[in-house]
Amino acid sequence: MKWQKFKSIEDLKKEYKNLKELKEEIKKEFPGLHLKLNTWSNVWIFIENINKFLEKEIYIFTLLNVDNPSRRKILDLNEEIILEKSKLKKWRNKISKIIAPDKNNNSEESNEATKKLNEIYNELKSYE
Repeated sequence: MKWQKFKSIEDLKKEYKNLKELKEEIKKEFPGLHLKLNTWSNVWIFIENINKFLEKEIYIFTLLNVDNPSRRKILDLNEEIILEKSKLKKWRNKISKIIAPDKNNNSEESNEATKKLNEIYNELKSYE
């Protein structure tokens, strides 16, 4: 899924040159999905949505199922963030916005992941 790594539609166009080639690659990954991928913009919207979905799922899964030190790495939590309170708060807020229950149909997993994130944040916040 090399199409997932691109940060802009311009980068995507440079790599693929041909929309048809990209559409075929996406169809291989999602064979049962029927989308109108007839413009670069439609394809880019699809890719952005897939990436947001995967990011959310990775955060929720990691918070609920992975223990340290792997969890720290997956969640991009490093010593600099831990030691600087303002960065720690920004880190927590970034993940909170993605996994927030109100953005995820109030799912049980989202609620549990948010609780776990807040536990980690409170524990790290008191770390000196």
